[in-house]
Amino acid sequence: MTNIDHFVESPEVRYGLTSAKTRDKFAKLFKLSNKTIDKIRKIKEVASKDAKIAEFWQEALEGKRSIQAVYDKVKQREAEKQ
Repeated sequence: MTNIDHFVESPEVRYGLTSAKTRDKFAKLFKLSNKTIDKIRKIKEVASKDAKIAEFWQEALEGKRSIQAVYDKVKQREAEKQ
């Protein structure tokens, strides 16, 4: 498990218990923007219910896809469902 994956798997993040201040600290630690941290949260939320998104997330963790590419797939899937 990568450091970023460990962060997003934490109960605080999983259940939305982190404050903006905590998110800011993690963003700085991982050299990511706050928006990227929010995108990761969204990806993880959807990946828990959608196997294809989970597969894309795993590819991102392996460096085969960007976080933005996976987030775009999430948004695309959501648009398809409406």
